[in-house]
Order: sequence, then C-alpha cells, then structure tokens
Amino acid sequence: MSLANYLENAVINWLRGTAMPSAPGTLYLALFTADPGETGDLSAEVVTTGGTAYARTAVALTAPPSPVSNSADVVFPTAGASWGVITHAALVDSPTRGAGNVLASNALTGGPQTVGAGITPRFVAGQLTFTLD
Repeated sequence: MSLANYLENAVINWLRGTAMPSAPGTLYLALFTADPGETGDLSAEVVTTGGTAYARTAVALTAPPSPVSNSADVVFPTAGASWGVITHAALVDSPTRGAGNVLASNALTGGPQTVGAGITPRFVAGQLTFTLD
C-alpha cells in the first residue's frame, strides 16, 4: 500500500504541531485503470460514461494493528458497459468520482481484473489489506 502525499503531508504537519485533518466520516473504495500513485491522481478512476453505473463504494476497515482489511464485503454496482481493466484500488474521502483526496492506494491482489458489462465487482471481507510498516 502506498500512502498518498495528501495523507503523508497531514501526518508530517501533525508531527510539527499543526492540526491533523478530521477523519472522514466514511471511507470509500475507488477503482482505477492505472496507479493513482502518491500524488493521488484521479484521472485513471473508472469512467462513468455510457451508463456504466460505476460509483465509489463505502468501505469499513478492521481495527489495528497493521495490516487492516475490509471488515465486510465491498460490492460495486453492476457494470452496464465495460469499465476496462482494473489494476488498482484506493481509499478516498469522498463518495463523488473525481473529487476528494486519495488517502492510500494499492495494486489489486491477484493482478488486474477485467470488468465487462454485467459484471458486479465484489471484494469479500478480508480481501483488501492495507499495511503500514
């Protein structure tokens, strides 16, 4: 897992004695066709054109210690058209595609997954793990 610069900078500022941003009330999982990287680049997030029905999905994490994982199944809407080849997932602080901050991202365990029309992406509880060293 790679922490995004946004979260890294928040932690550094907190260590410097400045305020840490408030924790998001809800975490969301976003899917990407390329690595959003530490910059948290949202340009490769799955596109919602053509009735594809993509939407970020709320995710809850298990309690520390690290690693933590999704505590319940994460189920995305059924794709109405191809979403392409999904390579990465990211924790974000907004439900709106293309908005908010990437907090951390990771390549999908098991490699890229092609999501075609009629596919409902699902990550069973414990499948998504996030580790801090």
